[in-house]
Amino acid sequence: MKKLIIALSFFLTAQVAFSQGLEILDADTVIYGNASVSSDLVAHVGVRNGNSSAVDVKVRRRFNTSNALTDSNAICWVVCFDTETDTSLTTITLAPGERNDNDFSGHVYPDQDGILNNGVMTYIFYDANNPSDSVEVKVRFKLTADFSLNDVRKESWEVYPNPANDFLYFSPSNANSSNDSRFVLTDMLGKVVKRVQLNNQMEKSKLSIQELNAGVYIYAIYNGNTLVEKKKLIISRR
Repeated sequence: MKKLIIALSFFLTAQVAFSQGLEILDADTVIYGNASVSSDLVAHVGVRNGNSSAVDVKVRRRFNTSNALTDSNAICWVVCFDTETDTSLTTITLAPGERNDNDFSGHVYPDQDGILNNGVMTYIFYDANNPSDSVEVKVRFKLTADFSLNDVRKESWEVYPNPANDFLYFSPSNANSSNDSRFVLTDMLGKVVKRVQLNNQMEKSKLSIQELNAGVYIYAIYNGNTLVEKKKLIISRR
C-alpha cells in the first residue's frame, strides 16, 4: 500500500508540473500616442496554452485607471466588440502547447484634445470552463505632446517599398540596430496578419505579402517591448 501511495503521489506531482496553465507571450507593455492626433492606440498580446489538454480561451478587460483616456476602449478577440463589452463573446480553442499571436488587440480611443494623459488597462485570458486558470497582462497607454516614435528610440530598420506588391524588404539602418526587434503588420481592425523577427546580422531580408488583400495596413517595429516605429503601409495589386 505504501508503494502504491508513493507511486500515485509521484504521478500527480508529474501531472501538475506538466500542466502549467495559460501563459502570456510577446505582449506590448507600453503604447504611445500623440495627444492631438492619435485616434486609436493598439496593444497586441500573444497567449499560449501550457496545459496538457485543450483550453477554450476567453478574454476580459479590467480598468486599472479610469480617466478621460481609458474610458473609451475596446477589446478584440477574433472579432472586435463595442466599448461597453468587458468580456469577449467569442472563444478560441487552443490545443496543448498552441499559441495565438494574431487574434487579440486592446484599443484605447483618445479624444484628440491635446491633453496629456496616461492609464493602464489589464487584459485577462482565462479558461472558459475553468476560470481559475487565467493569466493577465497590464498595458500602459501614454499620450505625449510632441510625439514621434523616433523620440522613444532612434529608428533602426528600413521597411520598403511602400506601396508594396508581393514582398516587403527589411534592412538595418545603422550598426546599432537591435537584434531583439520584430515587425508586426495589422489590418485596420487591429488584427495581426504578419509577424517576423528582425535579425541585424542579415544585410537584407524579405517577407511575402502575396496572400494579403490590397488595402491600407499598419505596421509597427518593436525593439524588445519598446515601440520604435508605426506607419501606414499600402498594399496594391497590379
